[in-house]
Amino acid sequence: MKNLFASLIIFISLIIFGAGALFVSPYYFYGKILKNSYYSQWYSVSNLKKGHLMPKGLLNIENSTLGNGNLWKQFHLIDVLIPLPIRNPFYYASPVLKYIKESKRTEIGLKIYDGSEREISKLYFMQNKLFPSDINGQKLFQLPIVKKHLKSIKQEQIWKDIFTKELGEWNIPFAEMAYNLYILHLRTKLLPEKYINFGLVKDSMTAVIELESKNKDYITELLLTKSSGVIYSFVLISERDNEESQQIRYKFLNETQFQGGSIHLSKIIYREFKALGYNRQ
Repeated sequence: MKNLFASLIIFISLIIFGAGALFVSPYYFYGKILKNSYYSQWYSVSNLKKGHLMPKGLLNIENSTLGNGNLWKQFHLIDVLIPLPIRNPFYYASPVLKYIKESKRTEIGLKIYDGSEREISKLYFMQNKLFPSDINGQKLFQLPIVKKHLKSIKQEQIWKDIFTKELGEWNIPFAEMAYNLYILHLRTKLLPEKYINFGLVKDSMTAVIELESKNKDYITELLLTKSSGVIYSFVLISERDNEESQQIRYKFLNETQFQGGSIHLSKIIYREFKALGYNRQ
């Protein structure tokens, strides 16, 4: 009888231990992944760093104090609707064309000069790309229960969480744990290798990724947004300690809109342009 009772106790203990291990193990591996010390066929990221876990969150951008709105006008360039100086005695814009041998394509950009013809800001338009939903990017995401949960979340929410959600809490439901790992996976896909921080402009879908600058006197930022599954973006370079350059930066961050172009739209804009007088052109 004693042997039977002892065997029963051992059997029950093994069941409790196994159930506990089964419950605890996802949290254990989740913590190891966030510390970049766990790789498996189910989930792995190779370029993870601490910055991937802690975005700047929502960014409060100051309003520009550049004065008279009549001296600025929205222009549709590539896929960006951007404010540029027009008949402005203080600033003017000049186009930039740069041929890239590696990609065999021409980068299109703009330089902004002050009244003394000193360059104070620069931007380059980037090639559009598809949003990498990558639902099959990890074996973990292919589990039916996980895939169903990820597909139930709207892409707009996913986009916001990529640039604002802090990852680190472990005492969370399993579904949120899987979602956090999905967000982490997308960050490693979207963020360039050499970035400093990232966040989302408040009350906007515009994400801002600060990149490393060769010249520490300048701030280099990648601005991007998502629309209908397409990511639109451009790079903005501003002088760090120049107040005018910073005011133009605020104007770009607050007033720039991303809007896909089309052949039909370009024809309309061209007809409007040709209808202008020489000075207006």
